[in-house]
Amino acid sequence: MSSNDMQVDYTHTANRRFHDSEKESESDNSHNRKGQGDAFDSESQVLKERLKVAEKMLRLREDEVIAREEGLNTVDEGLKLRKEDLRLREEDLNIRQDELDVREQRLREQEQELEEKIRHL
Repeated sequence: MSSNDMQVDYTHTANRRFHDSEKESESDNSHNRKGQGDAFDSESQVLKERLKVAEKMLRLREDEVIAREEGLNTVDEGLKLRKEDLRLREEDLNIRQDELDVREQRLREQEQELEEKIRHL
């Protein structure tokens, strides 16, 4: 082999090695990007899961607030019903008191009538 041939062969081999190393670098970079992509996808998935959990917790808290409001509404309605019941009982007691007053008045009138009858006898 002549020195020219050797130089061409050496240059050809160097070029091949350079291209092979470029391919390896591209492959490594691609692998690194894929690894970074996998890490990004994994992190993204974790964030999505955390978001789902946070949304569930928020819905539970909203449900809890609604239940409390409904409970308060129920308590408020119960108090209104109790107040109405007490008002009706008070009316009933007033009516009974009026009836007792009327009976007492009748008894006095009857007593007076009897006393007058006794005097006339």
